This record gives sequence, structure tokens and C-alpha cells, in this order.
Amino acid sequence: MMQDLSAATRALAGRKDVQVVVITGAGEHFMAGGDLNDFARHLHLSPEARLASFKAMIVQYINPAVETLQGLHQPVIAKVRGACAGFGLSLMSGCDLAVCADNATFTTAYSAIALSGDGGASYFLPRIVGRRKAAELLLLGDRFDAAEALRLGLVNRSVSADGLDAEVDKLVARLKS
Repeated sequence: MMQDLSAATRALAGRKDVQVVVITGAGEHFMAGGDLNDFARHLHLSPEARLASFKAMIVQYINPAVETLQGLHQPVIAKVRGACAGFGLSLMSGCDLAVCADNATFTTAYSAIALSGDGGASYFLPRIVGRRKAAELLLLGDRFDAAEALRLGLVNRSVSADGLDAEVDKLVARLKS
């Protein structure tokens, strides 16, 4: 998925025919973060090899995808439903606008697996919520709901789950006009 995201953002970079970009999950969730089963498949490697493997994924795919997303000339909207955790929260934070379903849930999740925030979390969160709140979110990894995400300024709007698609469609139409 990270390879596909990186390729998709690169493909958008030069597109003049695309006026607005919407990023959303393919199912009931925006993105629940890294695949812990995939992480576990690296446990047989030496600590050095594991570190090299994870760094390669971050350097080759994750960071370039977020950096390219940030550099797009098109406005980027995150359409968030379900879980938005770990890199999902980082990715959402890198978008220009974010609209979530009122039943969405959020967490940085990194501290639960003994990792620091990646994919831009350490850059975006302090700028959105302030340094102390960002530290709290990253260090404690508490879960919070859509109302709190709206209060913190992580999302621009929280709407009913049934109305999410229509709300994002209205924003897209407005941005295209």
C-alpha cells in the first residue's frame, strides 16, 4: 500500500487536469496504521537488518508520499471514516482539509508499539494542535473521537457517517468552481 500511495502521489504531481484530490480508505476505515503482522515478519532479522528494512520503507515510500502530497498544487481533502491511526493520522494531518464521520476514531498509536511518530506526525501535529498537545498525543497514544478531533483542529468538519460522502462532494465542487 505504501508503494502504491507513493506512486499515486507522484503521478498526481504533474497533473494539470486534476483540480482536487480526495484521499480516503478503501473500506470502513481511513487507515488503521502499519500492519503489525508485516512488522512481525521482520522479527527473524537481526536488529540492524530490521532497522534497515523499516528505514528503507520510510525513506523510499512513506516520507516521499507525504512530501509529494504537501507539494501538490491541488487542494487535498482527507475523507475520514472509521479508524484513523498511526500513519493514517499522519497522512490525514498532511492534507489541506479533513472531513470526518462523527463516528470516526483517532489515535497516534505509535507509543503502543514503542515507535516514534512517522510519516510527518512529528512535523504536522505540533503545528496543528500545539507542542504540548502533540507531545501528549504522541507519547500517550490515547484514543479520541471525532468531536475531540474537531475541537483540536485536526479536522475541519465532522458530519454524520451517512452524510460524509455528500459533504466531501460539496467541498470538491466548491473548490473546483
